Amino acid sequence: MDIVDGSALCGEMTGEDANKNISSEQIKCLVSIFQLRLACSAETPQERINMEQVYGELIIIRDRFLK
Repeated sequence: MDIVDGSALCGEMTGEDANKNISSEQIKCLVSIFQLRLACSAETPQERINMEQVYGELIIIRDRFLK
């Protein structure tokens, strides 16, 4: 959680207070997004997923976590 802007998830709270108030669903959502980021930053272009795949994954993440 050190790399996540706590204010984006929990308003004005920062530091330990923000970390305590993040739900497990928010963490799962963030993990999904971070995994997608890693897939986009593979070393060679052949290893990276294309933008159509990225879009599809973002839709899945949105539907799963942000309803």
